[in-house]
This record gives sequence, structure tokens and C-alpha cells, in this order.
Amino acid sequence: MKTLLRLFVLYLLIGCSAHKPVSHIPVTSIITTRTEALSSQEYPDFLSNYARLFVHTLNSEIPLCSIPRNYIPSDALMRQFPLGVMKDSTFCITGFLEVKENFDMQQLKKLGVYFIEGDQLFSTAFIPLSSLCQFLRLKGIIRFELTRLQPIAGNQAYNGNGVIIGIVDYGFDYTHPDFYDSTGQTYRIKQVWEQNTLQGISPAGFQYGRELTDQQAILSAGTDTNSETHGTHVTGSAAGSGAGTQFYGIAPKAELVLVSTNRTDVGIADGLRYIAEYAAQKNKPCVINFSLGSSIGPHDGTSAFDRLCDQKIRPGLLFTGSVGNNGNRNIFFENQFLDQPNDTIILSALLPDKGAEQLIADLWGEKNFVFSAAVFLLDTLSGKIVGTTPMVRSDEREIKTFRITTDSLLVIIQFAAEQGLYNQKPSIMAQVNYNSEGSNLIPVLKITSSIHGLIQGWLTAGQFSSLRQPYPYKGGNSSHTVAEIGGTGKSMLSAGAFCTKKNWNSTNGNPYHYGPKAVLGEIAYFSSHGPTADGRIKPDITCPGYGVVSAFSHFFTGNYPPAFYKTENVIFNNQTYSFGILQGTSIAAPILAGTLALWLQQNPDLTLGEIRKIMQQTATPTPDTAKTPNNTWGFGILNAAGGMQQIIHTEATQK
Repeated sequence: MKTLLRLFVLYLLIGCSAHKPVSHIPVTSIITTRTEALSSQEYPDFLSNYARLFVHTLNSEIPLCSIPRNYIPSDALMRQFPLGVMKDSTFCITGFLEVKENFDMQQLKKLGVYFIEGDQLFSTAFIPLSSLCQFLRLKGIIRFELTRLQPIAGNQAYNGNGVIIGIVDYGFDYTHPDFYDSTGQTYRIKQVWEQNTLQGISPAGFQYGRELTDQQAILSAGTDTNSETHGTHVTGSAAGSGAGTQFYGIAPKAELVLVSTNRTDVGIADGLRYIAEYAAQKNKPCVINFSLGSSIGPHDGTSAFDRLCDQKIRPGLLFTGSVGNNGNRNIFFENQFLDQPNDTIILSALLPDKGAEQLIADLWGEKNFVFSAAVFLLDTLSGKIVGTTPMVRSDEREIKTFRITTDSLLVIIQFAAEQGLYNQKPSIMAQVNYNSEGSNLIPVLKITSSIHGLIQGWLTAGQFSSLRQPYPYKGGNSSHTVAEIGGTGKSMLSAGAFCTKKNWNSTNGNPYHYGPKAVLGEIAYFSSHGPTADGRIKPDITCPGYGVVSAFSHFFTGNYPPAFYKTENVIFNNQTYSFGILQGTSIAAPILAGTLALWLQQNPDLTLGEIRKIMQQTATPTPDTAKTPNNTWGFGILNAAGGMQQIIHTEATQK
């Protein structure tokens, strides 16, 4: 059996001010020769496109084979790619690693690579940058994927008692009364793993973050961050007790295990394993929620994270995720080349979001298809092209880096191409780095092919646009916008969002409401649409997610959500805690998770297939006349009570 190693981020750095490692070693202080830098021709085939882009960028900054252990990457590199750091301040690269069955694990230990032993299929580790050169030359590696950057029920007989709800998120308030029982006496958070810290003791078998397993230690920690409240609201939606208010969650007696993630797909996957192992130790059913996503990836269930979920799924262990909030954004691009002389080229502008400094276009062709891509800069004022890259073929292996310089702007464009190991699809990743603020220069993607075939692509931090120009310009659309992590996996139950509340009274005494896009009972305008790239319907089901009140972190000091989103305050332990309204498929997913916890309370051995069947047979019809299942509503609106009745009826007929 093949062994899969997953290398996870220890600490996702936004800058280097959060820790005090040894002094920076500037690139100019490294005495080396040109022969010490690897040629891009030497990059091994097992690297994913994103991994090769990182390796190439790092190799351009400092020759890979000359990196000392105390090297600190440049700020530019840390902004572009997710980097981890060990507790001794040694920087590392992390991701998913698959090796052959007879691979000698001692090779990794000799390079200082840490990983979890004792799990035949999956373990976790990280690679010091100083060992990266030797790592790339190891034999027996099949695949390495770099981590990505990656934010209801009424019957009192069912409350989630005896079921574990795991939340992989960030922005938790561990002290919120919503996470006690309704009396405020019994504390329900059993364990916490904070991945994004260098302090404390890591969980057994893991090499990063700190674990909190004692109630007093968790309460003393208070929060994982004061810059977010997302995880608090998500957890309250799934399992909040309400703290004496009307705003209780779905499973108010469920046990809670929280993972404050570093917001990479591998960190999220590590959180999955951590919670799943806890549930197995306690011999209890469990639902793990992932209200996070990414637009990078194959979108067909073959990413490393999706395959991990396929490996870990079992009766009584279920995964829920948010389908994504791009239902009104043209982040998806598709073109069918027809093998005709006048159909060999297509253009699409990459319109950046405000303030975006990096755009990634992730392009995937169908099997046996060959295509090429380039990027040029278009001056939107004059209509002239001011610089272009050469064409890069999908069957090329060399990393290509190009610089386009104008009087006021430097644009760095990188390409990486590969054939997907598990879907056999050719792909090209184009990464554009530039300061878009105030610029009239727009990057335009040029795709060509002389053969018949389909190409699909997804864009981060922007939208595809035709710029209102005729063919060969072509814009994007909002179909196929389901997110990786929460929306594409075959073992992930993905939730879309519809509107259940649009007006609220704030704690400041004033009434507020959402704009005209919020229509009660209708699908949320932002709820992402399927299908997946391999044609599966997503979302699986639709839940309340537009106008949901839940707990806010009282440690939160950020700008969003604004203060007027607060709807009620409570006093607990001489502190003021708030509940407030939020929207997003991030909120729909924990409502699904809480409902599944109630169903597992009745039948702890429910399988993924049984859950899908129950949802399909009991879903409430949608307000529109569209036939379900479809790629807007899935099976329809989640029917918690109807699903429970079917479970009870099925059990009764089987006795």
C-alpha cells in the first residue's frame, strides 16, 4: 500500500514581527557560485505547480543548495507563499507528500524532516528550507503538493448529547457563555489545538502549535486571536447553548473540540485528523465542520485534501463544509476549443479585487488536451499592449518567470505546468504579482490551442472579464464556483446558503437591515454554484446562512463585523458578551453540522451514503420552480425534523 505523508504548516506568517528569530541573513551576504543554484530543469516531476513556483522563487532568491539553517526568507517571499517556522525559528516548507511503499523514512529524519509515525496511510511533517535541496533529490517520492493560502432544531429530546462537534476555524472566544450548557455550569469545550503559535506543548504526535486539554488552561488562554470572531460565530451556530437568549445553536449539548487553524489546506487537514483521533479515543460519533475554502485546485475531488477526506470518512464520522461565497463573482472561466482555424485563441482580462497584489489563474484542460497560455498587460486608457510574456505550453516542465517593467510599475509573472497525477489533466498555473492599486494596466490571459478540447480555470483575488470587447475576448461566470476544501470533495457534505433574516435591532438601539439583495426564503446571492469539474452536483443541501445570529468573540478588536451587527448582550462572570448577525456559506455549514449531530445522537453509525439519501428524500422544496437536485440548492432546503423522523422510522422497521 502506498504511504501518504502530509506536511503541514507550523505557523503561517503574515510578517516576521510575531517572533524573534536570529538576525536576517541577506541574500548578498551568501557567498556562492552560479552552479549552486538548481536549474528549473532539475526540479523533480513530483512537485505540483504551486510547489514548483515556490521552489523556483526561493531558488531565485538564494540558491537552494546554499540555504543555511538560520536563513530567513524575504518579506516578498513570505507574502507570496505560505511558510512555516519551527519553534527554534527555522523556516520550513509544508504540504502533502506521497511516497512509494518501500520508501525509507530514515531519509526524511536525516534531513531534519519531522513527521508522525505509526500511521500507515497519513502522517504529518515539515521540511526545513535548509534541507530542501536534498529533499528534492530523494528517490521514491510520488507527489508533493505545497499547501495553499488560504475564511437548526426544536425538539428538546435531541440536543447533540453524546456527540462531538469539531470546528476547524479561527477567531474563537473560549470563555463565551454560549459554550457552557444552558445553566452556565457545565463547560463543553473539551480540547483546543492552536496551530498558529510557537508557545506551549504540541499535541502528541504533532510537531507544532499548542494543545489545551484542561478547562482552566483553555479559559485562561481566552482566545486564539483578537483579530477575528469567525470561529466563535461558527461554533455557536452549530452548538451554542444560547446563554439564556433565544440565539441558541442546533446541538446545544454537544461536546466541542476546536482547532484554531493556520488557514492552509494542510493545516485544516491536520485539524481533521486531530479531531477524528479524539472522537475515536472517546468512541463517540463526530461531525467536523470546515467553513473555509480556496479557489485553487482541480475542483474534481482529486486534490490531496479531498482524497484525505475519502480515506478518513467512516460510519459515525462526517464532514461538513461551506460551498463558498462566489455565487455572484465571475471567478470561473471555460472555453471549448473546436479545432477550427478561427477558434485557436481566447483572451480574458484578469480584473483584480481592490488592493490585490497577487492573482493566480489555475487552468485545467481535459485529458489528452494540450494548450498554451501567456499574459500581456493592457493599458485600459490607450487600449495598447505594453508588455507580454511568451506562450507557455501545458506539457512543458520548466518554470517560466517574466518581468514586465513600465515607468511606474513592475509586474512579475510566473508559469508552472504539469499533468495532474490523479486526474491526468494538463494544467497551467499563472501567477501575476503587481500592485494593482490605482493602475490602469490590466493583465490579460491569452490561451491558445490547435486541437479540440475543453479548458476550465479559476481565479483568486479577482474576476475574469471580456472588458466588453468582442471575440476573442471572453469573460468568466459564476458557475463551477464551489470552493476547494468545503465544496468539492466526494466525502464532504457541502452547504449552500439561503436568506432567513434581513432585519435586526442592534444593541445601539437602532434598527438595521440588509440591502435589496436579501430576499427572505431565496438563495443567497453570494452562495456558490456547482457543478464540480467532474460533473457532480454541489451544494449537497442548502441551509440558513444569510442573516444568522450567533455568538461574537468579546476579544474581537477588528473592523468586521461592525459594532452595529450586535443584536444582544449578556453578562457572564462580570464580563459583557455579545451575539450578532452574520452571513455566508460559512454559517450555513455549521447549521448542517449541528443537524447531523442530532441525527447521530439517534443513530451513531450513520454513513455518508445514508445521510445523502436522508437529505434527498426529506429536503424541503425550494421557493422557485427549478427541479432539484440542482447546482444552486442541491437537494433543496435542509429538513432537520423530517430527516430525524425518517431515521426513527427506518430503525423501527428494521427491528
